[in-house]
Amino acid sequence: MDGLISKCYLTIEDREEIMSQPRQPQRNRMIIDILIARPYRTFKTFTKEVIDFDWSKRDIVSKLKDYETNGDKLLPLVKIIDISSHTLQLQKNFKLLVQNLANVESMVDHLISKDILHLEDQAEICALHCTREQSNRLLLTKLMYKDAAAYTCFLSVLEKDECYRELAIHIKNTKVKYEDKIMLQIADNRYPPTCFSAVTA
Repeated sequence: MDGLISKCYLTIEDREEIMSQPRQPQRNRMIIDILIARPYRTFKTFTKEVIDFDWSKRDIVSKLKDYETNGDKLLPLVKIIDISSHTLQLQKNFKLLVQNLANVESMVDHLISKDILHLEDQAEICALHCTREQSNRLLLTKLMYKDAAAYTCFLSVLEKDECYRELAIHIKNTKVKYEDKIMLQIADNRYPPTCFSAVTA
């Protein structure tokens, strides 16, 4: 799901709802149901992410048929509401950050010292039962609900670590397009469904 979040096909809230399902088949079904409901094409990105996640599934994916139509390329015309560029920069790099952050404990300590996170957040993010990727997802999820100051502080932590300096530059240089905001707002179910534009997905 990390790749679908980075492409703005799924939201953090979608992921939380999907993961709340007790069994994997139910989670898979919910992902597919969400993507089917999107008013733009999702097939190619979905199948690519499946293969990236598990190369052994490539034979199954190759048997799927893409029923894309011309209408799938159009995005609804919506009025963008309260979608900050810093939030989208984090979301578009969600998969990259989940895969590459390695010392989340020290990052959390610094963010606590700056009053961005709290001890309760630390207990959740750094819990012993969490894998590295799970801890990274929890940290990013909390940061995406914070303001621009929290985002700037997080980037400064990355910039001070030589291992993450290029990653910080990549995040800062990530372009946020109008189409990204439309897709995220569609995912939040805050758009008029009968109004369409010529913006291509």
